[in-house]
Amino acid sequence: MSISAVQPLIKGVVGSLSINAGDSDYAVSFKKTAVSELLGRFENMFSPLPGDLWAIPVTLKASALDIRFHKLKSPAGRQARDIRVCIENELVAYGNQNAAASALGANDANSSNT
Repeated sequence: MSISAVQPLIKGVVGSLSINAGDSDYAVSFKKTAVSELLGRFENMFSPLPGDLWAIPVTLKASALDIRFHKLKSPAGRQARDIRVCIENELVAYGNQNAAASALGANDANSSNT
């Protein structure tokens, strides 16, 4: 299993534990406890970290980039857009870093040749 599969899997399990009108008291109790425990353990997996809306968890980024999950509804809407923007910003920043490092390396080579 890859990290990109964790978020859709947890979201699917939580969705399948929805309470139905015909559920017994035991089933309702189990479903509530199971959902609460899953969401508690994986709470930072489903949304940006508190205090920094651009601190997108790596699991969401991995799911967003994994072709297997492109047709899923998770992440959806604004969250999917935010994830794409965050990844694009990281790629641009990484590219700028490499360009600056390459330019410094070229300048060092030119100055040592003279």
